[in-house]
Amino acid sequence: RKWCNKMQNPRTERRAERIMGLVDMTGKTVLDLGCSVGTMSGIFGRKANSVIGYDYDGYSIDIANSLYNTNIFFVKQDLTLEFLDTIPGADIIVWTSQFMWMVKDNGLPYALDFLWKLSTKCQTLVFESAGRDDGSAPLPLSQNDFFALLCQNTSFQDITDQGPSNDGWAPRNIFVGKSPFSKSHGHWS
Repeated sequence: RKWCNKMQNPRTERRAERIMGLVDMTGKTVLDLGCSVGTMSGIFGRKANSVIGYDYDGYSIDIANSLYNTNIFFVKQDLTLEFLDTIPGADIIVWTSQFMWMVKDNGLPYALDFLWKLSTKCQTLVFESAGRDDGSAPLPLSQNDFFALLCQNTSFQDITDQGPSNDGWAPRNIFVGKSPFSKSHGHWS
């Protein structure tokens, strides 16, 4: 039990609770991309019908699978454009703090293609910027730049900047994009 408690992160828990306050997950299917040891997924699972967490690190996935076992599932998976072709549509996709690393590892055009494709796979996308106005991030963008980037590179017509995540780490804002379409209209599959 001590080992499990050490894996939980109060900052990550605060971010997850904040996201839960912004997006109603009751009865929904949620995909958590870049889930690490599943802290956020576990919190989302309290209300969501099902949560699938994806992460490239097998050790983190093993830990996540040992901590949760009800309506929450974890899969070792690199986040690639090809991966997006294989996932089912979801009511909500949560993609926090991963964009900047995708830019660093694969370049901005690839990350923007991923973002666009991701926005066609869900009705609601929760996106967290990892920009730093001091220029120390892999892609130094202001929060306003991130908002413009989301408006130009997603299929959403309704995007809101929900303000800082307030987790005590690097300055980053939470953005929520919502599609005017629903699964029944065939917009996302």
